[in-house]
Amino acid sequence: MKKMFLMLLTFAMVAGVSYAGGADEIKSPSGVAIVRAGSTFKVFYKAPESGKVRISIFDERGTRVFYESFRNTDGFMRPYNFAALEKGQYSIHVEDANGLRIETVFYASEKPSRIANLDRLGESTQYLLSVPNKGAETLTVRILTENGTELYRKTEKVIGDFARLYNVKGVSGKISFVITDKTGTVISAIE
Repeated sequence: MKKMFLMLLTFAMVAGVSYAGGADEIKSPSGVAIVRAGSTFKVFYKAPESGKVRISIFDERGTRVFYESFRNTDGFMRPYNFAALEKGQYSIHVEDANGLRIETVFYASEKPSRIANLDRLGESTQYLLSVPNKGAETLTVRILTENGTELYRKTEKVIGDFARLYNVKGVSGKISFVITDKTGTVISAIE
């Protein structure tokens, strides 16, 4: 079992270090590797002897966003889920009796951003709204004036891409279309 763990750790170190961009600072003879799986970064750790290990995760501003420590361990694999964190560069600090190892990773949400496209047809009061979509979805479309007055609201069940022509007469100033999907994600399009 220990031999298999060491083989897995060696493989993960090669894959993880190449993905993570290498180590910024290496003072520790302990093995540390980071492998990304979706929004989770798995930290693999192996040391020549058991001891206390501290893990800290810092954002690009240097603010510590996570900390934990382990007592009397010589190896582990620990997943860290970044789903609630902002897109950006993070540093994962692994510190033990042998020193400090810092790995830099970049996290960006796996969820693709959806963009609503809004086109005004010439100088008319007609607008073509399109929202790329896959599968079945429920979208709520709201049209608002510049000062926030709601001109239109309708919830529609959509299969595939969504496109609709809207005629907005008698409105001066800019208008905005606010589209909300079933998860509550807001997509906006402004004239």
